[in-house]
Amino acid sequence: MADPRLWGVIGWAGDFFRFWWSLFYWNIRKTVFRWRGGRCPCQNPSDSGRALETGCDACTSWHRPARFRRVCPLLVSTPGGPRCSADTKEVRPFWGRALAFYSGGLAVLYLVVVLGIFSVLRGIGYPVHLTAVAWPPAWRQIQAARAEYFYEKAGAALATNHVSEALLGLSYAYNLNPRNHQAGLLLAKLWQMSQPALSDRVYARLLRDNPEQAAQIVHEWYRALLARGDFPRIAQLTPSFLRADAAHAPVWLHALFFAGRRLGDPEPLRRFLAGDRSLPSNLRRLAEIELLIETGHTSEAHSALLALAPASPYGSYYQVSGLTTLGFPDEALLALNRAAAGLPQPDYLALRLDAYAAKGWRSLVESETDFLLSVPSPAAINLLCAHFIRYPDAELLAAVFRKFQQQPLAPSAESYEAVTALFCSAGVNASWSNLHLARGMFEQIGLPSRNTLDIAEAFFHGRSAERRLGSILPLFQPPPYPISLPAKKAAAPPVVIEPMALDVTYALFEHYGGNRISPRAP
Repeated sequence: MADPRLWGVIGWAGDFFRFWWSLFYWNIRKTVFRWRGGRCPCQNPSDSGRALETGCDACTSWHRPARFRRVCPLLVSTPGGPRCSADTKEVRPFWGRALAFYSGGLAVLYLVVVLGIFSVLRGIGYPVHLTAVAWPPAWRQIQAARAEYFYEKAGAALATNHVSEALLGLSYAYNLNPRNHQAGLLLAKLWQMSQPALSDRVYARLLRDNPEQAAQIVHEWYRALLARGDFPRIAQLTPSFLRADAAHAPVWLHALFFAGRRLGDPEPLRRFLAGDRSLPSNLRRLAEIELLIETGHTSEAHSALLALAPASPYGSYYQVSGLTTLGFPDEALLALNRAAAGLPQPDYLALRLDAYAAKGWRSLVESETDFLLSVPSPAAINLLCAHFIRYPDAELLAAVFRKFQQQPLAPSAESYEAVTALFCSAGVNASWSNLHLARGMFEQIGLPSRNTLDIAEAFFHGRSAERRLGSILPLFQPPPYPISLPAKKAAAPPVVIEPMALDVTYALFEHYGGNRISPRAP
């Protein structure tokens, strides 16, 4: 025989579901009765139809008929059983009661669902708040919380050098929240080496979705394009970079000039001058002079450079470097002396070194080198290495290495950049002993890999199957996420390593790609 308690539970469950159905069904039947008349739908037709004498047919199928009172309060219990407390003509629906029960039930159901979803999301690890689940206008915060979860998972994967797992997490994080430009930038940088086309698509989407971060995005994108020597793409994109980051217009103008010289094609610059009327007049004049240079009108360009009255530090830089490039170092030095007060010191020193070397004044180059090495710093080493890549001199470069050996720099973001410059300058100057010395410095830092150094060394020796500099430089790009470097004392916190110095990169492409400009014969 079945347990009575089981029958009680089954009966309660049946009444529970009958209750929700009856709220709707019997109120509809009573509404129709009040409107059309006829037989009462819920009273026993064989009874008198008077109050307290008429049975209730609606509750007869319930396990406990008294529970029907929640649907119709006209039901009362009498010694003779459940009876209707209203005459037939007074039977009416109770829509307010139905609405209250339905509203309360929905509210309870909604709360249960919200608490369930919240528990599941927090159990997974999503940093979501209860209000974000309960309040529909805040549901977008759930997606943002999921994006934050995957972003944190990607960070944890990178901390243990699981790059594939990090790429997957960053892809989820960025697709869920395109406004998270940090996730997008990191994703684009990680794709840079293996999937450059995919990296470019991420950068383009970043620029479209995050215009307030345009300055950072276009600078990172340009560095990626420059490292792989994608000058057609640089020439195509720099006008849009300039529009997105007008505050650094000289940077993008110089990038356009540099790409045009590497390509040997003046068309990108010509199209830029024809299509962009927002460029300040002083910068536009520089672009017009550059077009003269790129189209072979060097005599007119020379006259225009001499007549130029620079209105900005970049104007002075362009005038001096242009005169040096065209083969007029004496005039370049005169222009440099006039502009000395307005130029940043690194630019002034680099221009002076180049002019001395173009003039053939090696003793002055040696004096400048000694001066810069009196207090060696990564910035000074980068400057000197860039110069000795543009104007190779293995003997003077050896002095830089000797100073670096005497006063070595501790492993750091800055020292990695300096060692990269030393390695590349030694390769350009065919100074193989110093190249191996720089390689040893890399091994102390722990970057890049031995395989990368083998490939780069073979390139400088001329025995590499890969002849493009743009295939070698990305190998030197350090991880774009914090890593730990060796330290002499206590362990240092993880740091983000900076890529190769921009001046060194420019110098390498000038050396291996040529200026495509014929300077005046001395």
